[in-house]
Amino acid sequence: AVPKKMVQAGDKAQISKLESDLGMISCYGESSIKSAMDKAIYANPAAIVILTPKTTDDAFVKQVMGSRKENTTRIYCFSINNPNSKSAMEEVARKTGGVYKNVTPEELQSAAR
Repeated sequence: AVPKKMVQAGDKAQISKLESDLGMISCYGESSIKSAMDKAIYANPAAIVILTPKTTDDAFVKQVMGSRKENTTRIYCFSINNPNSKSAMEEVARKTGGVYKNVTPEELQSAAR
């Protein structure tokens, strides 16, 4: 969406913070979730959000929980229009104090407005 008002330019400190924050985002496409989880856990955040349209399974749970180990980070799981991922993603969310939700394309479109 195009902003209705002009966006004010950021100063050097704000731009540096944004660059740092963007460096914390991982997107690994076709690869396993392990690399992204290891990087996220290393940063020791309060929460991690996993969002995927792919079907997850027991291997997904093992990879996520194996990366998390004893860390107390909460993990919030969202499947995109894929209720077949419910079991695995719900297990990860439950074990970590997070939440699972299957998000429909309509919900995504609504949130983007």
